[in-house]
Amino acid sequence: MKKVISYQSAYDSLNRNDEPSYAISGGLTLGGVVPNVELAVFGPYIADGYTVIVPDTEGQRADFAAGPEYGMNTLDSIRAAFNSSTVGLPDDAKVAMLGYSGGAIATDWAAELAPTYAPDVNARIVGAAMGGVLVDPAHNLHYVEGTFFWSGVMPMALVGIARAFEIDFTPYLSAYGVKVYHDMQTASIVNVLGRYWGLTWADLVSPAYPTPESLPLYVMAANKLIMGTGGTPTIPMFIGQGAHGDFEWTPGDKPGIGAGDGVMIAGDVRTPRPRLLCEGHARPLRAVRRAQPHHQHRDLAAELDRLDRAALRRPARAAELFVDPAGQLARADSGSLAAQAGTWASGGRSEVPSRGSQPSWERSQ
Repeated sequence: MKKVISYQSAYDSLNRNDEPSYAISGGLTLGGVVPNVELAVFGPYIADGYTVIVPDTEGQRADFAAGPEYGMNTLDSIRAAFNSSTVGLPDDAKVAMLGYSGGAIATDWAAELAPTYAPDVNARIVGAAMGGVLVDPAHNLHYVEGTFFWSGVMPMALVGIARAFEIDFTPYLSAYGVKVYHDMQTASIVNVLGRYWGLTWADLVSPAYPTPESLPLYVMAANKLIMGTGGTPTIPMFIGQGAHGDFEWTPGDKPGIGAGDGVMIAGDVRTPRPRLLCEGHARPLRAVRRAQPHHQHRDLAAELDRLDRAALRRPARAAELFVDPAGQLARADSGSLAAQAGTWASGGRSEVPSRGSQPSWERSQ
């Protein structure tokens, strides 16, 4: 059986020229260095005979952080690969999805939307593995604001969300916020990390809107980007999440937020949305909290060669969340993210009746 990996890149950029298709074809940009570096992750799959799909998840406008659009673009790219005579995939080929950080956004939303947006593609997908997971955008803004390394993600997210929903945040921004907003229009994640030291929401937005929750236009958009609101996946999923963000100068002591990996929040990965996915999930969903910061995502490729082939014959278990309160490695039975993807791409799943729900995403374009 032909095995396919859909690898969702973490290229995180507001610049269309940073998309993976341009980088892989030889285009040279600073932001495009991310998908080139990621070749170390998906390259071994190619060497092992897999077909690897690397979609431009943010679309042609680079709508950074617009999760449902990421998911649709991912599913469209899988469908395109199967419809391409050049690729030549057999009808019985199976797909596993893999993504970290921005790639996890695409992987999750593709899994959520597939049963309703692309049921033909969903029938080909046998599992998904992701790490560094964005669950609730508003929580993440609170987590990273005022930090040394990650605070520049805030204005990037505002620009990306504004593009995706075709809304204008500038009337609500401070003079400095307007300047940063305009400066960000073609920024990549590599341009902003560590550049906006100590940046807060109050620096960017008018005093009339002291928190993200007080700006109705942002709330309207952000609520449509919360993990678990797009539908119920019908495939096995594995989630890995770091909890040592202090290594990246993001403290884990903010009330109601807690620890994370520097930009993604460990508590959000545990509750509430992933648990809701678990409760309604037709296949096993496993989450592992790991003692590492965001940039140490070794799990993505680390143990594929050690994959226990006996797991292919192991029945799917009930939904589980693996969490170690001490932040130490809590190991799932079949290994790491890459090992899970390898298992599912090889057909290692049991037949469980599927179920799904209508996606809440309404495209504005």
